[in-house]
Amino acid sequence: MRSPARAALAACFAALISAVLGPVRAEDSGSAAGLAGASGAAELLQSTRGNRETLAEDFPGFRAKLTVSADGRRLRGSMLFRPPIVLEVELDDVELDDVGLDDTDARKRVKSTIRSLLSHRMRSGEPADAADEAPRLAEADRHPLGRRVMLGDKYDSAYRIRDGRILEVDRRMDDSRLVISVLETETAASGKYLPTAFFVTVFDRETGAVKSASAYNDAYRRIGGEYLPVSRRIVSTADGRTETLLVEWEEIELLPAPPKGG
Repeated sequence: MRSPARAALAACFAALISAVLGPVRAEDSGSAAGLAGASGAAELLQSTRGNRETLAEDFPGFRAKLTVSADGRRLRGSMLFRPPIVLEVELDDVELDDVGLDDTDARKRVKSTIRSLLSHRMRSGEPADAADEAPRLAEADRHPLGRRVMLGDKYDSAYRIRDGRILEVDRRMDDSRLVISVLETETAASGKYLPTAFFVTVFDRETGAVKSASAYNDAYRRIGGEYLPVSRRIVSTADGRTETLLVEWEEIELLPAPPKGG
């Protein structure tokens, strides 16, 4: 059974990933070359935000069967998602043992994982603190994940942008520093992109020590014009332990569109 501190860290992961990997707006930016100063940083952000595949504004939601493997144990169940916030997850009982997650923790972890994945697929406006941003470009450093842009927000956030895609997010939260590195993306039919593999590292802000690290691998299938999840695998390590979670979606069915007007 995970410690309360580790459970809280997992919940923090879900919220942070949803926030920093959430939908952004605009057109493909291409290269950051030739941009300089605050105006160049703002232009780069404006041209990059939104170059990510999101669910349509009128997306009605979907239902699916679930198969979940949590540290070697298997759960089966179903889920229903209706935007913007309705998420129902039902799972069969699990066999408890002395290692890994208990029943309650497993259910919470699965629902949190699904909510995080789906919430960042939804369209949204700019973050609440966007008005306070004073972005600026760092000096070109030939980093493989792209040009560094400092947002100037209350989290001291920075992006790395390459080929119109945000490939790294660096953010400071209380006593921790969170770095999300996007390793692989998929190009949708729209020409926009979906992150399919990314790595999350949480550092202690004071010492720089790694507190936890998690590798995410996602797969999607296009159904009714929308890219819906078919699997998410998370391998995470902290406190001297490694945990694995695999969520698989099957028999995916779009919900009927709500009646117009009325």
